[in-house]
Amino acid sequence: MVSIIVLNYNGEETLEKCLDTVVSQDYPNSEVIVVDNASSDDSPAIMRRYSPRIRLLVNSRNVGYAAGMNLGEEAASDKSQFLAFVTQDVLLSQGWVRMAVKLASSEKNVAAVSSNIYDESKQSRISELRILYPSGYYYIPLNSESKPVEIDFPSGEAFLIHRSYFRILGKFDSDYFAYYDDGDLGWRTRLAGLRILYGHDLQVTHRRSSVFGKEPLEYRVYLHERNRIISCLKNLSPQSLLAFAVSEVLMLLFHFSRASSEKESAKLRSAYVHALSYAILHLPVTLNKRKLTQKMRKRTDRSLFCNSLPRNVMRKPGLVLAYSPEYRRKERYYLLILDVIAKILPPR
Repeated sequence: MVSIIVLNYNGEETLEKCLDTVVSQDYPNSEVIVVDNASSDDSPAIMRRYSPRIRLLVNSRNVGYAAGMNLGEEAASDKSQFLAFVTQDVLLSQGWVRMAVKLASSEKNVAAVSSNIYDESKQSRISELRILYPSGYYYIPLNSESKPVEIDFPSGEAFLIHRSYFRILGKFDSDYFAYYDDGDLGWRTRLAGLRILYGHDLQVTHRRSSVFGKEPLEYRVYLHERNRIISCLKNLSPQSLLAFAVSEVLMLLFHFSRASSEKESAKLRSAYVHALSYAILHLPVTLNKRKLTQKMRKRTDRSLFCNSLPRNVMRKPGLVLAYSPEYRRKERYYLLILDVIAKILPPR
């Protein structure tokens, strides 16, 4: 049995099309749970039209992606073996659930499977996500192979996971609110010796940032940087924390080396400093979470991330790096950081 959990927040522009593709899936043994994060638009009326094909949970306030999805899992049927997490701005292809369950059951130690995502706003495809070790930054190479490949973390827009593994891993970190929750879950999954597969045939369409993208850029940067730093503090080995500290010092220098007269740069610099300050002030909470994460560790950091460094990945045939123009300008700097921290990595 599969519980499909759809998270909604002010999604009237995209929700109806999303639910149409969810309720029309050709997988009979499933249930649909829609978690609404206190929407103030007309999306609650849209959701009510799908009753009784869906179960609706309405939160009194917006608790964010991580906590919202966790609430959906808690409401799922006791018989449910798989969880499919879907955001309101995603369109599932026909047969997505059936193919996802088949792929998740096909190989040993596969905890989750991720989608082949077409970004409608950018008119481009997102197929594979990896984490840049050990700074936590990720990048997006496009995979030309049609067979399933192992990846570092699933795309939070639409992925399927074994419910038992989801619970063992500690679910999403509810303190994240939004951004990097999928990266953190994927990191913990692989630390525990489990695998995540990218399914080329698991096609979905995503209207990127249809709601949250309306938030100020500096707020989104703050959330991402805050959660990235916390993820590194939780998941890196003790030896790797030295490499992380070096990378953060270099990143701090990078932010403050930009022209202070640039209004946009000043806002982003402030967001980064705010995120770093939050992580430092909440370090005791993070260290408690770290204890649980490290107890599950079955793999070394080098074995996890040595193949994810850009210089290695760029040599792999069939991959095209989907960097934005802004990222291309920063690419040399990021590669320099990685060259430095790779020398500090603990042995395999």
